[in-house]
Amino acid sequence: MNKLLLSVLIFGTIGSVCAQKQSLGSDDFISSNNTSQATSVVDHPANSFVELDFSIAQGESWDTRGQANNMIANCIDGSYITGFETSNVVIETVGRSYFSEAIIYFSDSQQGSNGIEFAVGSGNNASGISSFSTTSLLDISDLNHPDVVSLSDNKFYLQFYEVTDDIPNGIDARFTSGKLKVWGVDLVATASCPFVATVAEADLSVSYLSDKTNGFSVGDNLAFELTGTNNSDNDAINVVVENTLSESLQFLDLSCDNGFSTSDASVAQSVLIGDVSANSSFVCTINAQVLDMNDISASVHVTSDNDNDLSNNSIVLVVMAGAQSVPVANWYMLSVLFFLLITSGLYFKKLR
Repeated sequence: MNKLLLSVLIFGTIGSVCAQKQSLGSDDFISSNNTSQATSVVDHPANSFVELDFSIAQGESWDTRGQANNMIANCIDGSYITGFETSNVVIETVGRSYFSEAIIYFSDSQQGSNGIEFAVGSGNNASGISSFSTTSLLDISDLNHPDVVSLSDNKFYLQFYEVTDDIPNGIDARFTSGKLKVWGVDLVATASCPFVATVAEADLSVSYLSDKTNGFSVGDNLAFELTGTNNSDNDAINVVVENTLSESLQFLDLSCDNGFSTSDASVAQSVLIGDVSANSSFVCTINAQVLDMNDISASVHVTSDNDNDLSNNSIVLVVMAGAQSVPVANWYMLSVLFFLLITSGLYFKKLR
């Protein structure tokens, strides 16, 4: 009888604890506790992402949100966070913790209640080790939540926490491998983020020359030669050259010494050079035709993923014309004007 009573008490206690455990529903990958959000949801189309790699560093989920033990990091800077993708993210739970209870919370730098909860293991109320991947991009606004908006400092914070704290002051779950892409507007990874591989800094500079600086006329061709130089001992990653010509010039073609060439003006506006080796250079030539003598200029801007010093990455080249040619059709009008000046006496008065 005593054994039966003890069994009932133990079962009753376990049942009570289980009843207290909470988890998100099977489709609640993204949710929010913010009850003061605006009812209208604005979609901000993503133009960038930051990829968090849990094989570089583990994410640890400790206690409920806002507790001192929780892992918090400023991994992303930008304007908006708009969605998430996961690829083979492995969660290892500890004890009775569920996969669905391990939450990554994204918020602005105040880390208040207006952030978004992302449950990588949503709907899986089991324990152990499991891998999770999304079948498509999970868009925050598509799930009727406002995108996460940064403050004037453009900083976002992420916090790992548990819906139910099964082990007070202890780790309930770990994110041990796999990748999480955070999509948004103007997002960049911070140098202090533990989940992003550190990339050695490069230093790009650019020079810009024209084959003519004066003495040309409307209809003449001009050639602009830009030289991009990697002044560092590290490779420059994903180098891009952005070109702009004034309206006084008609683009003809562009070619680079890496074999790239185009006669499409829209393609020439942004050219992917690729990686540039340490202490090496690349050269591109732009050919254009002079349309008129107003504001003849060309500009170039060179960037790479690991060059944060942009002080020497841009040049605007202004070219001065020595003389302006007159179309043949206008000679008749010039002759008439010259005759009128002579007959009026204005021309001779000017000579005196």
